[in-house]
Amino acid sequence: MTFHEIGIIKKTFVNILAGYYHSRIEYPNQKDPDEAPAKNREGSNGKKKMSNNSITITSEPPVPAQKWFADAELFISKILDYLDIDNWEISILFCDDAFISSLNAKYRGIDSPTDVLSFEQGDEYIDDNDITWFNAGDIAISLDTLRANSEHFSVDINEELKRLLVHGILHLDGMDHDDNSPEQDMLQFQEHILAGFADDVVFKE
Repeated sequence: MTFHEIGIIKKTFVNILAGYYHSRIEYPNQKDPDEAPAKNREGSNGKKKMSNNSITITSEPPVPAQKWFADAELFISKILDYLDIDNWEISILFCDDAFISSLNAKYRGIDSPTDVLSFEQGDEYIDDNDITWFNAGDIAISLDTLRANSEHFSVDINEELKRLLVHGILHLDGMDHDDNSPEQDMLQFQEHILAGFADDVVFKE
């Protein structure tokens, strides 16, 4: 299933009001991962269970598919597992500033690029194996703005990409922030998560 097929750019997209616009902000400093709330899951035998999720990563021309997309998929899987999320369908689209500007203008009324947009879907379906899947939604990330923000804020581009992925996932999981102040619970939790995955490498030139 492609990003387009699940409806982010359809005119009849019914959940557009649930879309989230994000502007790069000064995040709180990353905290010690030992201080973060533990959300690892354990089975009846005390061993950690692995989540089962469907992750689709695509790119919008002229952005080509990247070899590191596989690493991004693995990172997303780790985050969903950490958040105790099972049976999600989630789609990530990497694009340029022109394309994300068109989405931002069409669905948010903001005619300018941004780094990440999240769109909740929120519907469920049962597959042929009687497994209930949750169509969580879609995340669009501009690699142009990602790189610009990385340089502007003097943040490693790999760290910044992981931040955008976690930020989008938290929105799709129902979290939100009233404003962009670093004291917001969602942003604090986001940085806690990032501290625990500081060694993960996603972006590779």
